[in-house]
Amino acid sequence: MVSRSGQFRCGRSLRACDWRRTGRAVLITGGLILSVTTSANSQTLTPSGALLTAFHAPRINNAPVAETPANGLTILTNGIIDRGAIDRIDTFTSDNTGVASDFVGLTYGSPNRFDAISLELGFQFGDGGDWDSTPRVFILKNPTLVGDTAPPELSPNWVEVFGATETTGHVFSPLVTPGSPTTNGTIRFDLSTIPTDDRTGWGWAVGGVDGNANASGVINFISLTEAAATGLPAPAPAVPQLATPAPVNVISNVYHSVGRGTEPLTDIRGQAFASVVNGVVDHSIGADGFDTFQGDSGAALTDFLGLQYGSMYRFDTLTAELGLQFGNGGDWETIPRIFILKRPVDTNTSRPESDPANWTEISGATETTGHVFSPLVTPGPGGTVRFDLSSIPASQRTGWGWAIGGVDGNANASGEANFISVTELTATGALVPRPYDLELEVNSATGQVRIVNDTTAAIVLDYYEITSASNSLNLAGWNSLEDPSGNSSGFPSGNGTGNGWEELGNLDNGILAEAFLQDSSTLAAGGSINLGNAFSIGGTQDVLFRYRTTGGEFVDALVQYISAPGIPGDFDHDGDVDGDDLAQWQGDFGANGFSDADADGDSDGADFLVWQRQLGSIAATAVADAVPEPSAATLAMAAACLLWRRGRPHCAARSANAFG
Repeated sequence: MVSRSGQFRCGRSLRACDWRRTGRAVLITGGLILSVTTSANSQTLTPSGALLTAFHAPRINNAPVAETPANGLTILTNGIIDRGAIDRIDTFTSDNTGVASDFVGLTYGSPNRFDAISLELGFQFGDGGDWDSTPRVFILKNPTLVGDTAPPELSPNWVEVFGATETTGHVFSPLVTPGSPTTNGTIRFDLSTIPTDDRTGWGWAVGGVDGNANASGVINFISLTEAAATGLPAPAPAVPQLATPAPVNVISNVYHSVGRGTEPLTDIRGQAFASVVNGVVDHSIGADGFDTFQGDSGAALTDFLGLQYGSMYRFDTLTAELGLQFGNGGDWETIPRIFILKRPVDTNTSRPESDPANWTEISGATETTGHVFSPLVTPGPGGTVRFDLSSIPASQRTGWGWAIGGVDGNANASGEANFISVTELTATGALVPRPYDLELEVNSATGQVRIVNDTTAAIVLDYYEITSASNSLNLAGWNSLEDPSGNSSGFPSGNGTGNGWEELGNLDNGILAEAFLQDSSTLAAGGSINLGNAFSIGGTQDVLFRYRTTGGEFVDALVQYISAPGIPGDFDHDGDVDGDDLAQWQGDFGANGFSDADADGDSDGADFLVWQRQLGSIAATAVADAVPEPSAATLAMAAACLLWRRGRPHCAARSANAFG
């Protein structure tokens, strides 16, 4: 089996598989191939934009043109394949040590299934022009928040796909062969054997590795003259959902003097993004990061820094690590303002204080490091600026990004310049679950775990995964769907061929996972799936829950902890014994041990008697339901009829009259 993450491993049976964080797989068993779409009827797709590490030295009809994405798109799609220098563009980024990877790609106005990708290389110069090793292939899963130059390997907007085959025999080498590559200048990747869900998106990119160079390693770049893809229009893929904030792009008023490590790079947004999210905090030399210098000697322009995300998050802290403070600027002159991006749009260099349609300013954030802001710069190492947002209402600090700024950078006594020098940007917070997702309920007092659909619509899934970094799960107490005693209605147990829910390999107290390979199951609105005592009582509350929809979307969903002690007869584990528990028991009767009040391993009449005695009981921490329910006597009568309905046909009519 293969997957988009390359982590799906199978032995001889499904029990030997590991589905951790994977996409839909290719299963070959008994001659059956699942979830693979061929490239029949493919057509050349029409792109809407070009993606390059840098839009450098473009030439059209032997004339130099502006270094813009529009001209890059023209060169890559005008049908002219020129191995010389008449029609070409390259990805030159002043990168002479191989720090910056090189990529090229195309975006589209609507999602497509990509079957094949073709690249025609242009002139190979003495210091580069081709990749130094086989490049990686990425598919764009989010049509928003993507910069023209943001490296795909650094952004969760992109998903790397595995299994693409280069079909021309093109030779990649760290050393460039100068000249026009009239022989073997074509690179073509066949994606047709990759699962359809994985190769569907709003664009593609080839890269993630360095361009080649001469023996001295001078410069690394790719020279191109044409790019294209074939495929078919396809339904929109799901936007990736992440459990912790992972930015998709940087935003700033200017991206100036970009560097990474000790290497200066081209002043482009993608390189700036890579430099401020690479984990390197350098306050002293100013070589890893960028600044917002914009030639503003009159303090007329404000300065800001921030990050954008592919999903909505609640932000708890925001941190800007400032780089070297130069003699003419590098810090804010006064304490900056805080803004939250309220819409999933790419604002790039738009100042948040001037864009109220997208940004909202929040107040009440506390700077926690004691950083001193001054109109006059103090040359030397920068410092840490950290804002604590935790006391601000969650609704105000929730959005698709954040920005610190809205005030001027500082300067020398002559007011020579105003800018901010930054080396790293980070945030902490949590994913905000969407209102139409499942959630996992964990009872920390009893260890009971269940998947709950509290939405108003049915949700279809074919995989779920529960993890705990502290190994606080309880594998021995897990009532998996594969176990016939744990089989819930509509969630059949498999027999090892993928015909039902089956446990996956390498499971322990750190991960529990199951999949339904050949089909899927539907959890009705308001429904739940009981997974038994899958949490260790007293364990660390670090459980993460992920499931997969049949559309190929992985959803990192909410985990809710409750601490209500178990009440005999509380079959739905909501802290009280009421009519909902009767319905749960009815569905479980004779089929499994979910409604097991007497702990004998099954759901039978004895469990009903426990429910009857406990009817109306409420746990100390439970909140009573405000909706009136039938009386206890009426419910007991109805339940008795349900229990003996097969042998007492007249009882059904009597129970109906009791409710009438």
